[in-house]
Amino acid sequence: MADFEAYWDLKDFHELLIKGRKIGSKYFFLVRDFGIFFYVRDTDFKRHGGHVLSEETQMAKYAKGLNKEVLLKISEKNGEEAYEIEYEKYQNYANKFSKHHICEWFYLSNDLLRQVEKKIKEGFTEIKLTCNTIDFSIETKKRNFELVKNGGRKEYFKNITWEEYQKNYVSMHSLSIIDGGKCEPSTFDPELKFEYVNEKNHLVKLDQFYNEKPLQINTESAKLIISESKKEDQNNWLNLLKKGEYFEDQELFDQAIKYYEEMMSLFPRDHYAWFKRGLARKKNNDIKGALEDYTKSIKLKSDYQTFTNRAVAFLALDDKENAMKDLNEALKLNPDDDFALVNRGYLKVEIKDFSSSIDDFDKAIEIAPENGHYFHYRAFAKYNLDDEEGAKLDYFKAASKGYKQAVNVLHNVFYPNAQSLIDMEDEILSKDPNDTSSLLRRAHLKRRIDPLAAIEDYSKIIEIIPENNEILFSRGSLNRLIGNYEKAFQDLSAYLEIYPESIIGLAEMGFLKLDTNDSSSAITYFQECILHEAQDNSEREYQLGVYDYLNNPPEEN
Repeated sequence: MADFEAYWDLKDFHELLIKGRKIGSKYFFLVRDFGIFFYVRDTDFKRHGGHVLSEETQMAKYAKGLNKEVLLKISEKNGEEAYEIEYEKYQNYANKFSKHHICEWFYLSNDLLRQVEKKIKEGFTEIKLTCNTIDFSIETKKRNFELVKNGGRKEYFKNITWEEYQKNYVSMHSLSIIDGGKCEPSTFDPELKFEYVNEKNHLVKLDQFYNEKPLQINTESAKLIISESKKEDQNNWLNLLKKGEYFEDQELFDQAIKYYEEMMSLFPRDHYAWFKRGLARKKNNDIKGALEDYTKSIKLKSDYQTFTNRAVAFLALDDKENAMKDLNEALKLNPDDDFALVNRGYLKVEIKDFSSSIDDFDKAIEIAPENGHYFHYRAFAKYNLDDEEGAKLDYFKAASKGYKQAVNVLHNVFYPNAQSLIDMEDEILSKDPNDTSSLLRRAHLKRRIDPLAAIEDYSKIIEIIPENNEILFSRGSLNRLIGNYEKAFQDLSAYLEIYPESIIGLAEMGFLKLDTNDSSSAITYFQECILHEAQDNSEREYQLGVYDYLNNPPEEN
């Protein structure tokens, strides 16, 4: 004789199957947590996310006498004492099925639905479940007992005896399935017997197969379904990410947000989808929405990039205190995050802590020297500390990396008279774009202000007059100055092929070798440079620089 039996109204079961079909369910489930019930929802076995659980998205049908809602009504109507009595009866009954939380899987098929409808017409009124009590084997319990006694919660279990553990241990879902938790398949594979019952107590077994699939899905098959679903979801997630980023790049943020929300529906506890929607919301000027998403992302995973971007959102709301907290937290997680460093440096400038800001800018530049605006921010801090030469050098470096704001500062603050001369050359070139004399004058004016524009002018001259070899030196030396070492080497090599004894060419090539950490080649060029007699001040200045290096070489580490 079976240990447990339970009954459901057959029309309720039919309603559940209809609901499952309507919301797109492939499976239905037999669940034991606080009660025992059949269950369907629109996400099937996956954790529910993306929208609120409601009667529209799920349905549960409890076994007769095992409905928690009925039990709660007893408490409301008859008081706590009556509830306690009924609760004990309720649990004793449910425990005959299993004291553990269980989720058994079943295929939801058209054949099963048609059969249920047929049985209702034939006068059958109930579904009956019979089975033996479902529990772990003694061997499994002993293995689990040893794991908890020696695991992360050993302090909690140190005074628990084997007898107490065996009597009281219950396996529970971390989040109730009916509240949105995953429908994890149990490991029991119990033998469950389902039968139709009519008013005369005549019993007819449900079939084992419907639509050529087994009614009950065993643990191994359920795990395979989950594994295949994860692969499919991961591929879909990546495709959604690509689509979202495409629209984000096109500045179509509303469309991008829709794809990121679909990513959330697939993996609601994946922090990255929340992070991406936060970024899109920030770009779409929804700062408060971005803060909400970043905060949710951080709750799911404490990630330095999210802290940094939340700090930027706080700054947009002029919340300097929370911005500083987030930047400090980001840099605890990743001390080498240049984005966090430069933003903390910028924030320190805002609060006029210029000296400390330079420390952050120094490290950011060391990590990512290609970013022109990092030099620009450091230049501003230096200027406010009255280090004008240091500021001018940093503005030049920022300009050499194409940062136009630095070009404007050099124009307006450090070389205010140059602009009128540049304007004159611009007017000449507007009439004759190929006037190489004007191009050369403008290039020389822009060398210290807008080096990239100067290089464009030098290149235009070479294009017009390829035999003007002097321009190779001018362009090569400027390329060296702004760190374009490969292009500098090409120009200076070409120049030295034509003028192999050029003092300025040999010196520049030597300094280029020093810049690229090739000191032995640099010394060779320097020694060749000082063999020749200087003919003008420019050559003498270069030779003085060479002598200074040779007489005072830097100490090796």
